[in-house]
Amino acid sequence: MSIPIAFFGIQQVRVSLDWILLQQILHQPHRASAAS
Repeated sequence: MSIPIAFFGIQQVRVSLDWILLQQILHQPHRASAAS
């Protein structure tokens, strides 16, 4: 029973990391235009 829990935990972390990367990519152009 611990295997599915670990699997879902890994999936949750993966989704969170993908979301963070997506947010950084979306905000990067705004930072570049603001800096220049």
